[in-house]
Amino acid sequence: MIWYRRKYNADLTIGHKSDKNRNIAASAGKVSGGRSSYFCFCNPPPGGVGSGDISAAANFPPEFEQILIKRSTRRKTIAIKLKNDFSVELFAPMHLPEERLRKAYREFTPWLQKKFQQLARQPELAHPLRFEFKVGNNFYFCGQSYPLAAAENSNSSVIVLEKDKLLTPTGEPGEIKKLLEAFYRRHARRLISSRLEFFSNKFGFAMPAININGARGRFGSCNSKKELNFSWHLAMYPMELIDLVILHECAHFREMNHSKAFYAVLSEYLPDHRQRNRELDLWSKKLANYPK
Repeated sequence: MIWYRRKYNADLTIGHKSDKNRNIAASAGKVSGGRSSYFCFCNPPPGGVGSGDISAAANFPPEFEQILIKRSTRRKTIAIKLKNDFSVELFAPMHLPEERLRKAYREFTPWLQKKFQQLARQPELAHPLRFEFKVGNNFYFCGQSYPLAAAENSNSSVIVLEKDKLLTPTGEPGEIKKLLEAFYRRHARRLISSRLEFFSNKFGFAMPAININGARGRFGSCNSKKELNFSWHLAMYPMELIDLVILHECAHFREMNHSKAFYAVLSEYLPDHRQRNRELDLWSKKLANYPK
């Protein structure tokens, strides 16, 4: 998804978040109840973007009557969302008059045109991967694609990585899915624990307790006790992006927020974190269709 938020007041004054703080698929999250999280907002439709042909969106942006408007009594701002299927949603305060929504939408239009062109040019977004749990199909580990092959003459009950293949003891799709999750969980804990030990020695913080979960919308989180949670889905991503999520959460040991001070700490740990975050955006979209 692509997010763009504008503030609303009685005079419909328009403001915006800067591009450097707005992410296409994954962004630094928010603090809530003493917990800070690293979110992934990538959520394309189950079938991806149709056939990948963007000609159906040639008349983009759509007319005001064609967009989905979602109102909320809690919302104080107007926000717009461009989705990977080129549909548009507008979020608004409950009693904001339609006339003002139309005016806001007209002002959003130049940004929508710009982001539409970016979305259309990115093959990673036009063709998110499809996953079928069958022998012969490819799956990602640490950013590399490996074919799934049947293990021969093996007593193993788990999926293992051997040379350039992932070997499975079963060909049944449901079992393959379960075994792959177990494989990713094991290696996510191993990889993240190893990197955390390295970073704790390098930057001088205590080795934290970690938990591996199956979260899809959150790569990692840090609570007020400095305990870290990470998604096993990270095991599919390149190591430099795993490091990004780890160090993002470790930066919360010093700043439990997403203030300028927090990003100063993150820049100290990882000077190129903005570039890595853009890469994480693309990988998140690429792997977004991995079944739940």
